[in-house]
Amino acid sequence: MHKIREKYEGGEKQMKKVVGILFAFALMISVSMIPGKAEAANTYYESEVVRLTNIERQKVGVAPVKSDSSIAYVARTKAEDMRDNNYFSHYSPTYGDPFVMMQSFGIQFTKAGENIAARQTSPSAVVQSWMNSDTHRETLLNPAYTRLGVGYAQGGYLEHYWVQMFAN
Repeated sequence: MHKIREKYEGGEKQMKKVVGILFAFALMISVSMIPGKAEAANTYYESEVVRLTNIERQKVGVAPVKSDSSIAYVARTKAEDMRDNNYFSHYSPTYGDPFVMMQSFGIQFTKAGENIAARQTSPSAVVQSWMNSDTHRETLLNPAYTRLGVGYAQGGYLEHYWVQMFAN
């Protein structure tokens, strides 16, 4: 009987260890699912670019664009793709041109445009950079566009990647 009791107590200790390990693992997973500071900063940066874009549009009498979360997802994916695959181009080796990419993500439009930028460290700097470029300014102020998704990714060799995807 004594040997059986020892075996049972050993099993109980083993079970407590397993439960403890499972609890720690579950805690790690749940904490990793909480958006981090970097993700929150990215979302703030993206929404700030939309806000600043609408200020620029308002200055010239163009209707504001509405932030579109589906397009923002595509724009963020493009920014991350540029960072992760070390390129800076409207053409993605992963997704193709921006119009094909938007369509492959289920975005419907009859007119669309894209602005990209890199190295600017803030939303105001990137919007100002686009406004200083004739072609980017033309896209940003185009009255045909009614929806906008902005993507931002940090890291990689250019450190900051910005994407604006416009659609009607």
